[in-house]
Amino acid sequence: PALWLLVGVQRSFGWKPLLWSAAFVAAGLATYLFLPLRALRDPFLDLGDPATPGRFWWVVTAQAFQKSVEPDAVAPFGERLADVMLVSGEDLHIVVAVVALLGAYFMLRVTATRKYALFWLTLWLVYVLGRAVLGFVVGNPDASAYFMLSYASIVVFAAYAIGVVISALAEAVPSRPRLGPALASIIALASTLHFAQLANAASLASFVDTDVFDDGLRRQLPAHAVVLAHNPQTIFRMWGGEAEEMNRPDVTMVPLPLLSYPKMVESLLSGDPELKPLLRSYVLDGSLSASELQSLSTMRPVFVEMDVRVGRELMDLIVPDHLYHRVLTADLTDADEASASQRHSRQWGSLYARLGRPLDSHTVAQLIWRHYADSLYFAAIGDVHAAKRTVAAGLQLNPYASQLRELSAALHKARPGEPMDVSPFTIR
Repeated sequence: PALWLLVGVQRSFGWKPLLWSAAFVAAGLATYLFLPLRALRDPFLDLGDPATPGRFWWVVTAQAFQKSVEPDAVAPFGERLADVMLVSGEDLHIVVAVVALLGAYFMLRVTATRKYALFWLTLWLVYVLGRAVLGFVVGNPDASAYFMLSYASIVVFAAYAIGVVISALAEAVPSRPRLGPALASIIALASTLHFAQLANAASLASFVDTDVFDDGLRRQLPAHAVVLAHNPQTIFRMWGGEAEEMNRPDVTMVPLPLLSYPKMVESLLSGDPELKPLLRSYVLDGSLSASELQSLSTMRPVFVEMDVRVGRELMDLIVPDHLYHRVLTADLTDADEASASQRHSRQWGSLYARLGRPLDSHTVAQLIWRHYADSLYFAAIGDVHAAKRTVAAGLQLNPYASQLRELSAALHKARPGEPMDVSPFTIR
C-alpha cells in the first residue's frame, strides 16, 4: 500500500524519512531476539522451543499455521471472503461503512488527496483479501485483531467524509464562521457517548465464565489426572489458568493438536514417561489407541475431551465426567452409562447457573460446541434421550446451527437403546 506514497515522500523530503522507516522496522524485528533468549531460560510455556536457528525459523515463519494455505484445508475462497465481510459488518455499524464509502469517493475526487485514498483503499484490500486467502476461523477470539488496519482505513474514510460535509456547510453559511468548529466539537463529544453505552459490555471486571469453566477443566479433577485435550481454547485456558494459580501441578494436559510442535512430545515425556506408549501410537497413527488408553487408566485417571475426532471404538471406554469423558478400566456397562448421564446433567445445570448473564458470545460458542460433541457420544452409545437433551441445549443457544439441526433430525429417527451411526458427523 505504501507504494502510492513512497515516490512523493522521496521527492519532497529525500531519502531521510525512508531511512528512518527502515530503522524503525529493524528495531521492531529485533524483538524476535527475545524468543531464543526466553527459550534458553526453560519457561513455563515454550511452544516451538526456538532455542536453535532451525526452530527459531519454524516459529517466526508460523509453520504451525501454514496448513491454512493448503487448498484442501480451507473452505472455498468465496465462503472465506463472505466470513471476513460478515465479521467486519458485525464489528462496524452499517452507517460507518456507508459514510466511509462516501469518504473514499470524496478523497479520490480531490487531486491532492487521491494518493492517500489509494493508500488506504489498498491497505483495506490487502488485509481483507489476504485474510480470506490465508484462511479465516469465524469463532477465533483473536479474529478482530486481524482487521485492525482495515478498520483504521474505514475510520479514516468516514472521518474524511464528515470533514468534507462540515466544510461544505461552513462554506454555505459564511456569516457563521464558528459553525464548522462547533459541529466538529459536537460530533466528537457525541462519539464519547458510545464509550459510556458499551462500558459494561467491554469491561471484564465481572466476567466469570472462564473461572466457571476452570472448575470442571482443571481445579476439580482427581489427583494426578491426565487430560487429552482437543480444543485450542481448552488447551490455552488450562495453561493460562495454571500459570496464574499453580494449584494443579499434578495434572498433566496433553495438547493433541500441538504434538507435532518441536520438543512438545519430549517435554511431556520428561515429566510423565508413562505416557510414551500412548503418545507414540498417536503420533504414528493420528488417533488415540483404545488399548493404550485403558492401560494408562490403570495407573492414572485419564480424561479425553470429546471431539469429532474421537473414534467410535473409544465410545465404549468412556463416560462423561466433569467437562471431559473419563476412560474406564473396563468396558462400559449400562449402570456406568446411566449414572454418568445423570451426573452429566447435574454438572451442566450447575455450570449454567454460575455463568454470567447475558451470555458472552464466545461462551455461547464454547457451549454449543460442547453440547454437540456430547450429543455425538450419547448417540453413539444408544442413549438417544441424553443425546436429544444435549442437542436441545445447543439449539436453545442457536436455533439456526446447521450441524445441530442435522443431528437433531437424525436423532428423531433413531431408536432408543440402539447405537446410532455418527460417522457423518465426525472427522477421521
